[in-house]
Amino acid sequence: MESITETVKSFFKQEATKFEQMSDDGMFEIGFAGQNGCFLSYVAVDEEERTILVETVAPVEVLRSKRLRAAELIARINRPLLIGNFDLNMDTGLISYKTSIILGNSNPHNDLVEHLLFANWSAMDKYFPAVNMVIFADVSPKRAVEAVRKPRPLPLVSPDDTESDEFFHGRLGGIWGGSLN
Repeated sequence: MESITETVKSFFKQEATKFEQMSDDGMFEIGFAGQNGCFLSYVAVDEEERTILVETVAPVEVLRSKRLRAAELIARINRPLLIGNFDLNMDTGLISYKTSIILGNSNPHNDLVEHLLFANWSAMDKYFPAVNMVIFADVSPKRAVEAVRKPRPLPLVSPDDTESDEFFHGRLGGIWGGSLN
């Protein structure tokens, strides 16, 4: 059977993606920049079990006082997801998204690695604004999930309507973009 580790490494090289192989047994570290933030991912290959696990870590730490709200957010996000799940470490406050596959007797190929990574990355990038809304802007978990799942219409403002424009681009624009800076 084909080496899963070599397939993952081949995919990264084919895509001209910068990565670090952290160990010979198939642990990789890779960063990516989405529309809503920059993230760090880990790809763990288990040749014996024939599995690939991708875990992407959100670049925020949830304060202890906000962890119950963040846990509610994670539960609301996870319910309808088809592939993967979000996780909140209640001890550290770290949020991550995990996708994985069991290959069994199947040979790994670049398309499979691509789909596994991109499903992971797109989910983290999509829901990261909801995480920021809950932990930094005190938006309810239900409203934060609704906000990222619904298409966001552009604000109806005229060039002279600076108050609405300032609110949207100042307060909400930073949250949508993954930061409050």
